Amino acid sequence: MRVASLDLGTNTLLLTIVDLDQSSLKLLYEEAVIVRLGQDLENGGLLHSDAKKRCLRALENTLTIINSYDVTEIVAVGTAALRKASDGDQFVSEISERYNIAFEIISGRDEARLTFKSTQIEFSEAENELLMFDIGGGSTEIVTGDLSVISSMTSLPIGTVDLTEQFVSHDPMIVSELTTIQDRIADALNEISLHERAFEGVGVAGTITTLKAISLRMSDYNHALIHKSVLMRDEIDKLAHRLTSMTLKERLRMKGLPERRADIIHVGAVITQAIVQRFGLSEIHVSDRGLRWGVLYDRMETLR
Repeated sequence: MRVASLDLGTNTLLLTIVDLDQSSLKLLYEEAVIVRLGQDLENGGLLHSDAKKRCLRALENTLTIINSYDVTEIVAVGTAALRKASDGDQFVSEISERYNIAFEIISGRDEARLTFKSTQIEFSEAENELLMFDIGGGSTEIVTGDLSVISSMTSLPIGTVDLTEQFVSHDPMIVSELTTIQDRIADALNEISLHERAFEGVGVAGTITTLKAISLRMSDYNHALIHKSVLMRDEIDKLAHRLTSMTLKERLRMKGLPERRADIIHVGAVITQAIVQRFGLSEIHVSDRGLRWGVLYDRMETLR
């Protein structure tokens, strides 16, 4: 069967189209579109009208692509922005009426579980317990476990879009803004209590893949060079220092950095740096197969 998986987050709309059966999955198409659905969104507030318009336009284009592939089923999930907005359910209903796409607004725990499912499958050669983190626009999921069982699972209210909008008003970022963001991240991470042991770190999704693309000075994104590559701790430290010291105009000239991520990537680097330091990771593996892939693997299991 041919399935399209959609992941509507705070910052990005992600699409993956595959052929799948009970035991195999073949990639046909992938696309990521920055929609910034979480624009100026406060907890319990309303989605910004411009953000909804951007999202609807992107969904219209996405549906054209889906139809061109003769997809038989669409599985669609929404995350932090839709959880946070008081009109999230209403917007999902509007999407369903316009495009016949039924988005499920999933909990932070389900988001973490499904993303970790993809990590377990994609990194099945791991020897140590996995520590997976997924930095989104409105939340960060951290999961530990081995290849069969989850040991701990946390969804933290820290994300690249939210932290940038709340605390960054200077260009480049000033020291007090950076310190405030670091303190907020540290407070969130301190809520997680893990026994001391060796973890194999895996960073999932756009922030991590973009950091690696910047490190490689990659003109055009290349899945084969990014997925399962490694970011060393000192490499992350250098990127965080460099990105937080630059103006937006300077970041926009960087190879490997998509224009529409340039205003938030420095905060993503700071979150990454804090996670690596907090859990004593010397390196992290890079994964560009996150939540939408976990949804597909979950769907595959239902066919068995």
